[in-house]
Amino acid sequence: MKKQRAFTLVELLVVIAIIATLIGLLLPSVQSARESARRTQCKNSQKQLGLALHSHHDAHKHLPYRQGGLWSQSSCRMSGLVLLLPFLEQAPLFDRIAANNFGPWPWDGSAHWQTQVSGFLCPSDGAAGTKQPSEHGRTNYVFSVGDTIPWEWVEVEENRGPFDYSGGDLTNNGRVYAFRQISDGLSKTLAMSERCVGVDGGSLKGGIVEHYNALTTNPDTASPIACLSQVDSSGRYVSGRTTHVWSGLRWNDGRPALVSFNTIIGPNGPSCWEGGSHANRGLAPPTSYHPGGVNALRLDGSVVFLLDTIDTGDLSRPCPRSGPSPYGVWGAMGSRSGGEAEGIW
Repeated sequence: MKKQRAFTLVELLVVIAIIATLIGLLLPSVQSARESARRTQCKNSQKQLGLALHSHHDAHKHLPYRQGGLWSQSSCRMSGLVLLLPFLEQAPLFDRIAANNFGPWPWDGSAHWQTQVSGFLCPSDGAAGTKQPSEHGRTNYVFSVGDTIPWEWVEVEENRGPFDYSGGDLTNNGRVYAFRQISDGLSKTLAMSERCVGVDGGSLKGGIVEHYNALTTNPDTASPIACLSQVDSSGRYVSGRTTHVWSGLRWNDGRPALVSFNTIIGPNGPSCWEGGSHANRGLAPPTSYHPGGVNALRLDGSVVFLLDTIDTGDLSRPCPRSGPSPYGVWGAMGSRSGGEAEGIW
């Protein structure tokens, strides 16, 4: 009788090693393909937001505010994302909010504030999908305040981006802007970008460090470069600093730390805040889990991928009040009428 030949232990180990090597070679390609798909989905979500901004402008003849409403309606801190809901196929949710007089207060719990709008989340941010039923809905997409350091009460401190604070009512008698006021051009001015949801105070992605030396109560003397020193050699905030995880935790709340970004510190850089309140001044660059940069929406409705290495000019200079931005190409993208639009894209 013929003997049946079986695999030896050595041959079996060789086969396993070859399979493991092939898996190791293929895994990065699979992960890259998945991230590419997630980035595309994120890009499409921002395009939908761009269409919603244009629809809002067509209906109301101006862009929405970043934060506004009436104290009498408990809507004083309502974010502009609420006003975009009817143009994002979320009219039933908007109607429920309107039926409650645009309340309760943005920090209070209610079914409509706890609703998670899927179009407000980027699939690359794992933390965005960890919301518990009793928590507020989250957002990865935030409004540009340009090359300015925003504060909640900015009636006398107009920022240079296309979205500002409004003390007016829902028809907006406050500070809102029409397309005709974007003199740098819609295709050369940023509208929205990404911010990672805050979950870990030590992480540059989702954390904000409380650093008084980077900011002062007078934005005309604030030096943004001090914020860069808050990063250690491991790429996290330096130990011993107080950190916060406000970013994106309430899509309905218009306070600066929750739904805004500025074009001063470059993408995926550190975020620094003046103190322990998300109403205070802060440096909040866009952040994402996409390798090498962030998706950003232009006011003309197009989406561009911006690299972390973008030119940020002279970060030792204070925020401008008029004229060209001192923060290079990045700052110029944020200002709506800085006069430096030529050649920045």
